[in-house]
Amino acid sequence: MAQTDSIPQTDSVPQADTMETEVPKTLPPDDGAIYGMTTPRATVSRHLHYLLAANYKPEYAADVIYGENFSREEKIKLATRIRDIFDAKGDYVHLDHIPDKPNYRDSINQLHRYIIFPDKYPDIYVEKYGAKWYYSKETIRKVDEIYTRIYPFGSGVFKKIAGPWSNNSFLGLRLWQYVGIILVIFISLVVYKIMDVTFAFIVRRIIPKIFPNSTVDTSLIPPLVHPFTLLVLTILLREYLVPVLFLPISLGNPIGMILKVALPVFGVLVFYRMVDVIASIFGNLAGKTETTLDDQLVPLLSKAGKLAVVVLGLIFILQNIGVNVTALLAGVSIGGLALALAAQDTVRNFIGSISIFVDRPFMIGDFIATDSFSGSVQEVGVRSTRLLAVDGAMISIPNGKLADMMVTNHGVRTFRRYRTSFTITYSTTTEQIEQFTAGIKEIAESHPDTQKNKTDVYFDTMADSSLNIYFSVFFDITDYSKFLAAKQEILMAIMKLAEKLGVDFAFPSTSLYVESLPEKEK
Repeated sequence: MAQTDSIPQTDSVPQADTMETEVPKTLPPDDGAIYGMTTPRATVSRHLHYLLAANYKPEYAADVIYGENFSREEKIKLATRIRDIFDAKGDYVHLDHIPDKPNYRDSINQLHRYIIFPDKYPDIYVEKYGAKWYYSKETIRKVDEIYTRIYPFGSGVFKKIAGPWSNNSFLGLRLWQYVGIILVIFISLVVYKIMDVTFAFIVRRIIPKIFPNSTVDTSLIPPLVHPFTLLVLTILLREYLVPVLFLPISLGNPIGMILKVALPVFGVLVFYRMVDVIASIFGNLAGKTETTLDDQLVPLLSKAGKLAVVVLGLIFILQNIGVNVTALLAGVSIGGLALALAAQDTVRNFIGSISIFVDRPFMIGDFIATDSFSGSVQEVGVRSTRLLAVDGAMISIPNGKLADMMVTNHGVRTFRRYRTSFTITYSTTTEQIEQFTAGIKEIAESHPDTQKNKTDVYFDTMADSSLNIYFSVFFDITDYSKFLAAKQEILMAIMKLAEKLGVDFAFPSTSLYVESLPEKEK
């Protein structure tokens, strides 16, 4: 990039070919006819055009700086610094987007003002003074502050390192820029290695000593370290190292674009793996609770968190490469509405799953019964709940329907109750009945798995063909198989008692009485 010796050297290291614009490469002598600064576009075009290598006349570019109290050299320095601010991260100035109206007004504040990069540099704008447009007084006041923030190491650090031949050019770059590129690569490798080793040491040696009983799975930390290191390095390159190279826009723009895309990519990787770490913490905490339903909730939230990270990361990437995300989201919203209408059952089941997780009517492993199904809860998913039936079949019930059903949870019971009636014959004496009922109660209360003083045994009903004895007992058992075994032990003992006392069990029968028989004919 050629730079004439007659141009004053400033600490902003003016360069001629660092901003690519959409203006002619040559101008007639009377440049005011084309760049008369009567519109925002004409002023910005004049500023950038005369800092290009082919038309390098910084004294003409200096005309866009407002104020009579500045010398020509000071205006050149300010104009060059504004250009360098634009070039720092490879941002194009699209001249065809700048209004070409002499009386243009900002749509928000209705002032004769145009901000070139409203999101990045809201304090740098052109404003109308009299009949012409200039860079505003506010811009002039803020330029040095913004410039220092973007170039904290100064602008000539690599030039000083390169030595007396730094201004020589080769393939469009100065020699000091080649030196700077080599140093930036070297610094990046050193910083990456230092950060990688430091974080690895902290994770493997320091964290276990500080948190010996930590609920964090330390094996998930190393996969997080590498993308985090790359993220920090990308920020360092984009914000500090690359800007001080003052690369031409033809090279700075693609490098800036790569860094803009790399930033959200590494950010997505960091947060994606951070979800695993957070899920590990909550998973360990969930394992310490009595309920097992939150054990299913943790992986569900982990999947949802990863999906959200990927979607948001994709939006940031599209935004950084210039895609109109607002219009894209509007189109997706319309399509999403149509999809939602077509998938009402899916949405209903998802809401049902949220209701189950919030209300917690059962836990994993509980035996539940509905109007139509019964079984042990195996899994609660986003769409359905899976039950393992007694016969070994797997039943899937949509969560939307399950949330509306009446569910009986047998898994939360702390005891079981057994009730029945023993039917004995009418030939049983009152003494036998008293001995039989007292014996039944003693058998029940002496069993190790029954609740004491809660057994009821009474002569209850004189039925048509039997005398009925009511029997009720409570077991301190929740397991169904153990309940059946204990019940069998009590029933067998009751039958042996009946045999011992001579008590006979009755069954439905009809007695027929015949008063007389017809005589046989002789």
